[in-house]
Amino acid sequence: MKKLKAVLCTILAIAMMVAVLVIPASAADARAVSLNYDWQFLAVGEKEDIYATVTNPNNVGIKGVYWTVGKSNQNIQLIGTALEIVSSNPSVTPQGQYKATIQGDRNGADYVTVWVEFVDGYKVSDSELLTISPRVYPASVATSPKNVDAYAGDRFTLSADVKAANFWETPTDKSVTWTSSEPGIVSVNKDTGEVRAISPGTAVITATAKDHQPGQAAPSGSTTIRVSNRDKNGNLFTGFVKEADGWYWYDAGVKNATSKAPYTGAIYGNVNGTEGWWRTVNGKADTAYTGLTYFKAKPGQNGGGWWYFENGYITGKWVGFVTNDAGTWYVKNSQVNFKETGVVYNPQDGNWYFVKNNKLTPGPDVEPNAAGWWYIDKTGKVDFTKTSVEHNAAGWWRIENGKVNFNFNGLASNAAGTWVIKGGKVNFNYNGKYNYKGHTYNIKNGKVV
Repeated sequence: MKKLKAVLCTILAIAMMVAVLVIPASAADARAVSLNYDWQFLAVGEKEDIYATVTNPNNVGIKGVYWTVGKSNQNIQLIGTALEIVSSNPSVTPQGQYKATIQGDRNGADYVTVWVEFVDGYKVSDSELLTISPRVYPASVATSPKNVDAYAGDRFTLSADVKAANFWETPTDKSVTWTSSEPGIVSVNKDTGEVRAISPGTAVITATAKDHQPGQAAPSGSTTIRVSNRDKNGNLFTGFVKEADGWYWYDAGVKNATSKAPYTGAIYGNVNGTEGWWRTVNGKADTAYTGLTYFKAKPGQNGGGWWYFENGYITGKWVGFVTNDAGTWYVKNSQVNFKETGVVYNPQDGNWYFVKNNKLTPGPDVEPNAAGWWYIDKTGKVDFTKTSVEHNAAGWWRIENGKVNFNFNGLASNAAGTWVIKGGKVNFNYNGKYNYKGHTYNIKNGKVV
């Protein structure tokens, strides 16, 4: 009897251990799915994307991702009362999510649910209750304040009150786009309404509703900003000022002057909303000019030299060749620095060229850069079709597809004959017999005779 009791106790203990170890998957599994979206409104007829993020710590295989609307489950999908799924992507996005596109069909509220089934049969789901409303369009936009007197350098933010035609309704989308009639006088952030007063003058800042009734113009409102020609301390403005025929440089209120004298060169300032170095001729910004210009350094201004201007402006990024009366010059970062010698890339046409002190230098020649030694043709361009024996001051070289092959050992030809090559270079000291590819040749001073 004692022995039977002991056996029963052992069986009971094992059963209890199994009960502890075998925990239902739903209680122990950390797998889950959650829905998220970054839009605010879903109006009738409108489509938006919704995303499902799967938590799967053990990387169990996923059998399928299913989307449903209305009161439904994975196996029985009921027709949604106000919502439908337009499309769904069964593959994961680069952000590690699954995506579905939903559309509001009519007024009301509806559920959207995502179901994720794993290869082991485990399932997780998440639901969102969405409200679909009739679209209410903006009818008016009022900006505040309506008029502003400012000083150059002032920064502040305007506000826009967007309203529907009926006072008891709220527009579905109240966002606006901000614009300036004179971005060189007053600039504005198109999304936030933050303005910056730049130069003396008057500008109208307009807020235009992004949403509007089809077939009708979008409503808008505006603010007038007047920028003084003096600062807060009463000092007259220094910088570019817009006049009827262009932008002129003012030095402490004196027109067309730098240090009280007309100036031609480059001046740092803001012209028509773009800040930087501008080509200035007799105090006026030459916004029509594109080309290479030399000017002397002037105290407080650009360091002088040869610079490339695009529509009167030094971008500081332009790379390419520019021709003037003195030759064709390699411009890098918008400047000719006269220090560049070697084979350089021209992004304007996609070719490589040889320059000496930044000047395009024609061949024939063999010149180096970091990638190797290259054959330069009579135009100064690398000829990638060239296979021959060509020379530079250091000797004669085996060229293959425009590049010196320093690993070449053997015989190679050009118009002057056939030559013994060692390490890519003609060996003019070689005399005697030379075996190459099963043939024996007589060589004198490196040349086959």
